[in-house]
Amino acid sequence: MIRRQKETYENNSMFEYRYQNTFYAESNATGIKYTWNQGHLNTDNPKLAARHFLNCIDRVDGLRDKYEKNLKELERNIPMLEQLVVKPFEKEAELAQLKKEVANLEREITIKIQKTQLSSEGYRSSKEEVKETPVIKIEKSLLPK
Repeated sequence: MIRRQKETYENNSMFEYRYQNTFYAESNATGIKYTWNQGHLNTDNPKLAARHFLNCIDRVDGLRDKYEKNLKELERNIPMLEQLVVKPFEKEAELAQLKKEVANLEREITIKIQKTQLSSEGYRSSKEEVKETPVIKIEKSLLPK
């Protein structure tokens, strides 16, 4: 089989196209495409060019064995990973407590910042009447859930 690929490149501030042919073998049974030497024929050596597709097919057995071995290993790990997903998080109560503490600290920091801003404004304008600023309650914490 031959695949024709369109490649865009810039030449003198103009986009131009060039086409590149790559060669591969395709299995009728599985539909899997195999290539050798990134699909480029060896034009310097006619014998190697003629063996291009045979090299593609020879390479397939090793690749198939490699990927089947990898697939079996991954399938063996699936039950263990499913158990990890179902298992409840043991430190849920501690995490909730820490989130509450963070929310309280954020609220205290906000109150202190507002107080210092009010006191610094009070020194600047001693004649102006200082109004009490409402405290903003932060319900969500900055920690990710």
